[in-house]
Amino acid sequence: MDDRSREIREGAGLEESRINTELLDLINKYSSHVLIGLAIIVGAYAGKQQLDRMGNAKVNEAFAQHVDITETDSPNPNSLSALAEQYGDVRGIGAMARLREADVYLQAVSTGMKPGSTFELDPDTQAPTNRVAETDLIGDAERDEYLSKADALYDQVIADTEAEIGPAIHVVGAWFGKAAVAESRGDADAARAAYESARAAADAAVFPMYTALAEQRIASLSEGVPDATLYREADLPELPEPESGAEAPAGDEAAPVLDAPIGPTLPGDGVQPEPEGTELEFVDPDAQPSTDPEGDAETTPEPDADGG
Repeated sequence: MDDRSREIREGAGLEESRINTELLDLINKYSSHVLIGLAIIVGAYAGKQQLDRMGNAKVNEAFAQHVDITETDSPNPNSLSALAEQYGDVRGIGAMARLREADVYLQAVSTGMKPGSTFELDPDTQAPTNRVAETDLIGDAERDEYLSKADALYDQVIADTEAEIGPAIHVVGAWFGKAAVAESRGDADAARAAYESARAAADAAVFPMYTALAEQRIASLSEGVPDATLYREADLPELPEPESGAEAPAGDEAAPVLDAPIGPTLPGDGVQPEPEGTELEFVDPDAQPSTDPEGDAETTPEPDADGG
């Protein structure tokens, strides 16, 4: 009995020792792989966090540059083009930069002034005038070039964002821009087609305000495209000379002077104040009017029947 118990204990000890040895072998065999896997997971997570921070920094930088460039009335088209190329992968920046660039070209065609041009300053007051330097005006060739650039930019925005749902507002704006280009060229049919596309894009994105605006513009084209020719001051007829002896009032002299007060007349409003130095005379309301033709005899009231 003692021998059997000793054999059992020795067998159990050998079995336990074998299990411990296998566990150690397993740990020694796979521990390095486990550690490497954990290191990869931790590294991947840290890398993702770093990429997210870098992506957010890029987005912030892109929008900051967009604000800096577009805060003026007439941004530099080259700066907008570089912004779209550099940050084209940032959601919305490429479309917004190209739309703004196209709008700058369209504005130049509408005003007849090169992008970035300003009015001349008065040499005395340094205040802006309504005159522009001859070198800042655009000719027919530049006008056609600007319209072609704007049209191509609007097409690029439509092609890049038409399949996406989020930037639908950019697609609608691009179609309106193409319609404006067509109207500037005097092409009513192309303008109508662009407005119909804008209406369809607005309907798909559920923009009722732009849908109504497109329909309004389509209806206005029934009267044709208005002439938007810009004339130089030298091409305008001279203003007529004023008639001899007639001098146009200026400033406050042109405003009419009203003698009567405006609004309803209240009791006492018609009483005019006495001139300074005039002595006021009290008149008894019960006294009889004077009948003295000379007006210098004093008249007293007659006593009543009771002798009062």
